[in-house]
Amino acid sequence: MSDFQTVVTAEDAAPDLSKHVNYVQGMVLGVDDFTQEFAYLNGRTQWLAREAIGYGALSGLHVTVEPTGDGPRVRVAAGVALTLRGELVCVHEDQCALINLWLAENHPKLPPGLDQTLYVQLCYKTCATDNLPIPGEPCRSEDELMAASRIADNFRLELTTTPPDQREEDMVRAFAAWLRNVRLTNDLNAATSEQEFVEAVREAWADGSELSAMPPETLFIPTDSQSDYLRLALRIWATELRPAARAIDSGCANPPDEGCIALAMLEMRVTLDRREAVDLPAVRDERAPFLLHLRMLQEWLIAGRRDVVPSDTVLAETVYGLAPDAGVAEEYARADHTHGTPLLPELLGDVASFPAPPDSIPSIPDEPDHRIWTTVVAIQGTPVAPEPPTEAGQVLVFNGSAWEPGSVSTGIEAGDTVVVERAYGLGAAVGDSLQYAHANHTHGTPPPPELVGDVTSNTIESDGSVYRLETRVARIYGEDVGVPGEVTPVPGQVLKLMDMGDGVLEWRAADASAGAGGPAPSDTVVTERTYGQNESFGELLSYARTDHTHGTPPAPTFTGEVEIVATQSTDTSQQYGTRVAQIIGIPVVPNDREPAEGDILTLVDPGDGNLQWQLGSRGGKTSGSFVVAAGQFGVDGTPVSSFGQLEAIRVGELVYVLVFPAYTSEQDYVVTGSPWARLSTPNPHVFEYIGKLSQVFRDVGDDRELQEGLIRLLRSGSDGLVVRAQQMEFDLNQDGAISRMKFSEVTQGFMVEISLYPRQR
Repeated sequence: MSDFQTVVTAEDAAPDLSKHVNYVQGMVLGVDDFTQEFAYLNGRTQWLAREAIGYGALSGLHVTVEPTGDGPRVRVAAGVALTLRGELVCVHEDQCALINLWLAENHPKLPPGLDQTLYVQLCYKTCATDNLPIPGEPCRSEDELMAASRIADNFRLELTTTPPDQREEDMVRAFAAWLRNVRLTNDLNAATSEQEFVEAVREAWADGSELSAMPPETLFIPTDSQSDYLRLALRIWATELRPAARAIDSGCANPPDEGCIALAMLEMRVTLDRREAVDLPAVRDERAPFLLHLRMLQEWLIAGRRDVVPSDTVLAETVYGLAPDAGVAEEYARADHTHGTPLLPELLGDVASFPAPPDSIPSIPDEPDHRIWTTVVAIQGTPVAPEPPTEAGQVLVFNGSAWEPGSVSTGIEAGDTVVVERAYGLGAAVGDSLQYAHANHTHGTPPPPELVGDVTSNTIESDGSVYRLETRVARIYGEDVGVPGEVTPVPGQVLKLMDMGDGVLEWRAADASAGAGGPAPSDTVVTERTYGQNESFGELLSYARTDHTHGTPPAPTFTGEVEIVATQSTDTSQQYGTRVAQIIGIPVVPNDREPAEGDILTLVDPGDGNLQWQLGSRGGKTSGSFVVAAGQFGVDGTPVSSFGQLEAIRVGELVYVLVFPAYTSEQDYVVTGSPWARLSTPNPHVFEYIGKLSQVFRDVGDDRELQEGLIRLLRSGSDGLVVRAQQMEFDLNQDGAISRMKFSEVTQGFMVEISLYPRQR
């Protein structure tokens, strides 16, 4: 009989964080009471942290990426943070992770695309430690003899494709930016009232406004009441907006479900198989939350405050060419300050300026006149005489020392000759004479053109600018055209070459049927009933009737490897439905179904010795087996080489699932495999085909881990062939006989070849 009695306890339940133990004399405290008291105190501390402080990195935890021989490595520095749940988490020393190793293990979970984003997350966790023996029933298993006497704080760092829910952090930043962009005004008439300001804040944020929203342009805060308006906005944040910004409405004492914080975001480009990063990922930590300690905030309030006073000085801007300068003074400029302006420039050289405009130029009323009144005092350094011209037609003449107005006769004489231009096609010439031409000079013009040959002309009109020629067709093909006016043509007549006697031919207007050679309708037609006829202009003088036809070639018929299965004729086209009946002289069997991806045409002997092509690979008959996938894989399933995009997914200690794109559960396969060993390994190796994943996942015995791995693979949409690769190890007794045999992993890996073999149906 045992000295110990089995203690039956209620099913463990999470302690209520709002209760603590009421110690009463005589009360026996048990495990539940200590657990409840710790939960209350710890939960209250976390509650205070998340409600009054917030969450984010407190110190350290800087994220960097560095290159290594195994690809980029992400490093998280040691540090401390507060999580969304108010948990204080400490990373005691730097932590590292190889990105390519993570990608190789998790590439099926990545979203599509070559540009990927990973999030570095820090979470709080606990771990049991300091095991001590505990009393209990005899004959207990070894793991029931000891129990952890302490629970230690710990952490979990992980890479994930989805960011933590930090909507409160994002809204805090956005709300502060919104307030910072509200404009101040000294005009009380333009200022927004307190009630209107409160309504504007609620309208902008209470309905879940976009985080990038800016305050309305009509919203102004009085400068002297800035603190009052800010107090109103912050009260709305604390009482109305912050509860809605929480990740999950978890009540008062209960923490939210989300407990991780983002330390950084890694942006990278990966290879086509998404197993490796192409280059060093970029670290983005702008959105990662962080917290400043009170000492820094205190110092910032003391040292960061600056009282801005008006300036009693100003920078002069009375010269040209000053560069812009933001300045370093901390005083503000008075609203009515000025910098001065430069004086109007003084002109030197060929042009001079004078202070006032002449009386002939009106001034600009009610505006400062910025114009500079100028006069030419020299030309290329040679002075110009100040005396103005006295009459029209004068020019500036150089008198040896200056330019002065003078008569044109002082330098140029009029010419008494002219270049004659009475012929066509003369070229232009600038001339070389130093005399000038009189304004009323002429060069003459060529005489009017005269047309000769088949067309003749007479000049009938000239108005001094346009010559009009009367033209007449006098000959056609070298034969004269009848004199106009002798015969008046009538509609329907033709121009006919007629014999006028004595061998003289002349074109005359005549009836179409008059005389020889008049065109007449034809009673024949050229047939076009064969393909490939050449075009021909013809030589008959008779004309084709408007409703004539030439006929068309008969519809073609097909012989050989393509046959017609349907025809369709229209007024404009003849269409044929065709089918490939033979390939290299061997018949093609018509399909009894729609082809599918991966199907192939297979040469089949149906049994009578006459070969035929049939649709294969996804049903039907195939002739002989052929390899659809093959590869060589390591112990962990890593491919050494692969054909047909074959992958080996390890789901158990010795079990793999072979998957490839052409696989279908309706088809039969022959799986040939060979373990990959070393010469130095004495133990025999075994490769076994188990079956199709969709059929054998339930038949795994007591290996629950293997069954869960197979089911998880099926749920992900994968299907394939299950194989086992293992080596046999023997224990021998004193007689050399086998006393025990066990199986373990193969030494190197395995090679496999998958063939599709014929199915008759």
